[in-house]
Amino acid sequence: ILGRNITCEQQYLLLNKGSRDGVKLDMVALYKFQIVGKVFQVQESFCKVRLITDKNCNIAGYASANHATGVVQGNNNITSCVFTYVDQSFTLDDGD
Repeated sequence: ILGRNITCEQQYLLLNKGSRDGVKLDMVALYKFQIVGKVFQVQESFCKVRLITDKNCNIAGYASANHATGVVQGNNNITSCVFTYVDQSFTLDDGD
């Protein structure tokens, strides 16, 4: 990680991997089997990854407790996201 930007407007990481390393636009960034975010800018030697907590990041989500699917949306709060567009037939509990 070369740098990070965590503000109320945007949240992203600057990484030392770029197009010469095979990084492409819209790739998902993972760390220890956890989704960190999505690549939104790529240069030859670096890229920017929008964190899943950023309000402009939307990623398909799955609640393993009850098999509900939906969209995980950031809300520019570094400690939480919002799980939206879930079928009304599913009941979600805090932490699902």
